[in-house]
Parts: sequence; structure tokens; C-alpha cells
Amino acid sequence: MKRTNVNLLKIAAGTAMCIFSLFSVFAGSTAWFLSVQNVDNSADSMKVKEAIRQFKSISIHRFVTSTTVSSTTTYYFDQVVASSATVDQIKDGTASIRFTMDKYTLLRQTNPTLALIELSDTFTASASEPVSLTLTTETTTFLTSYTAEQVSEMTTRPLSNVIKATAGYLTSADSGDAASTLSDISHSGTMTYAIDGVTTSANQYVFTAPSESAYSKFVTFTDDTPSTPTTTLSLLNKTGGEKVKFMYIIFDYNSDALQSIYNHFLGQPFLEENMSFQCDWTLTV
Repeated sequence: MKRTNVNLLKIAAGTAMCIFSLFSVFAGSTAWFLSVQNVDNSADSMKVKEAIRQFKSISIHRFVTSTTVSSTTTYYFDQVVASSATVDQIKDGTASIRFTMDKYTLLRQTNPTLALIELSDTFTASASEPVSLTLTTETTTFLTSYTAEQVSEMTTRPLSNVIKATAGYLTSADSGDAASTLSDISHSGTMTYAIDGVTTSANQYVFTAPSESAYSKFVTFTDDTPSTPTTTLSLLNKTGGEKVKFMYIIFDYNSDALQSIYNHFLGQPFLEENMSFQCDWTLTV
């Protein structure tokens, strides 16, 4: 089992008024994972339980672009590893994973980030030894429950409030068995980053865009009213003999939550400043 926690994602929130309100969120390269063996969580560290059995590594990949053909949307993620950590690095406390999420606006609400998890060998899931991915948090309060003064004075805010995630495992195209390499989801060809037109990607990992219903969220809404944040997201749980070598998580912004926060605190100066969000969950593999 391996536990991973994300720390300190800096998000700057900006607004522009036209016919509609435009809520912009920028995520920079100041977010990082920092694994520390057997220590308590603090502002810049996380508690990591020693990985056992099949876990080998985790890597982060930036979103390049998306295409839509006949109502089917495809995501492309750069094969170049933005950041990674191996089981040995996690064990000795040297793991450090950095990632970014691109600009969010009401006109561009798709800003995913891909996490690829590799096992050391193909693992057969069973009821006694399932293959699972779970996010857990102790946060049970949504930001709109606080006053504007309280939110303004927060040095960090719970990232789980504004994130959604979905997960799966990779299968080979020919047999339906566990993919032994990543070639089944690879794509070659120069593609320009959707956000950064100067940067290009030569090789990408290709995923069919998840439906909105495929995402799990810590915070959901009913008639624009936020739920009490859940503390556990079960992203993947395989117990029926599936053969697994690679798993993945696609993270994205929870646009409903971001718009709710913006609308609730409309006009507050802190929306124009850097808003610091601390990743407050643990990833259990």
C-alpha cells in the first residue's frame, strides 16, 4: 500500500466582466508533492506509509490539447514526464513530484492533469487483494461556509473543495488483458499546447475524455447548494480477476465549486489575489 498527499497548489483568481461574469483561475508551477517517510502532515510534507508489493512508480503528465470528432472528445497528455516518484524514492524520503494545471475560465473549463501509476508486475485483482485507488481527506467544510474575512485570512485553502477526479486501468487493445506497455495509448506527432502556443509535444498519451458522471467530487451541488464535503472518494476498486499493470487518474477542476465560490464572494479583493490551496487528501494505492 502506498499513501501519497499533494501539498500547496497556488491558484490566482481573476475576474473580467462582459455580458457574463468570467472567473479565471491560474495554476502555476508552485504546486508540489513532497513525500516524507513516517512523518506527520505539515504545510510542506505528507505522511507516507511504506509501499508494499506491486507499486513501482507514479508520474505526472501535462495536458496538451483535446479534439472532438462526431461528439467524441479525446484528451492528449504529453508523454514527457513533468514529475515522478518511484517506490524507492518514497521509502527513503527523496520523492518530490511537481505538476501544474492550466488556466481555467468559464470558456475553458477543461484543464486536466494525468497521473500514471505503474505496478512492478501484472497484478491479478481479487476480493482479498483488490486493485484500488482512493482519495481521503479530513476536510468537511466548503469555503462558502466561512466569512469573506476568514477566507481572506487563510494561508491555504482545501484543494479538495475545487477538484474532481476519475480513474481506471489500462488494457491492451488486442487481448483485453493488462497492458504490459503504454504503447496502446500512445500517439506520435507534433501538437501545440492548448494554453501555451509556444510549447509543443511530439508524443502523447491518448484518453477518451471522461463523461461528467465518471468524475468523483468531494463537493457536489443540489440546486446550487453545496453538499457537506465527503471525506472519501473511491476512484477504482477491482476485485474480479482483472489483470492490472498500469492505472491512471485524471484530475480536473470542479467548475461548479469554483463558480459557487466566486459568486458567493463576488467583489471580495482576495479573488484578485493569489489564492493558496493546500492539497488536503491522501492517495492510497
